[in-house]
Amino acid sequence: MDYDKRNKQEYMTISARGITYYVDNVGEFIKIEQWEKEVKQFDRLGQIQFFKEYKLWKNFYIWKKLTRKNIMKKCQNVLVNSLFILDRCVFNSDTCRSRCWRSRTSRSRSASWSSWT
Repeated sequence: MDYDKRNKQEYMTISARGITYYVDNVGEFIKIEQWEKEVKQFDRLGQIQFFKEYKLWKNFYIWKKLTRKNIMKKCQNVLVNSLFILDRCVFNSDTCRSRCWRSRTSRSRSASWSSWT
């Protein structure tokens, strides 16, 4: 690559003594020996099973989380749209309240009656 075609914000130069890494015209020099040592360490870390599978695991985890969230949202919408008890107009009506009260008291009577027998 030509020197003039480089990314002027971030680039590297290599010499016999080391590597200079430039970011926003600020350079950091690393000796060749140090750079080789860090490359070997990076390669060894890459051999660890966790780091080998991390990208795949992370993508799967995000997919699973979003899928679960979407399913819960769909279920929430179904419940909100189909349960009449959640509709304020219906629930505030006297007939609905009286029916709910009757079913509640009849359940409690049957439960209390069965406890006596």
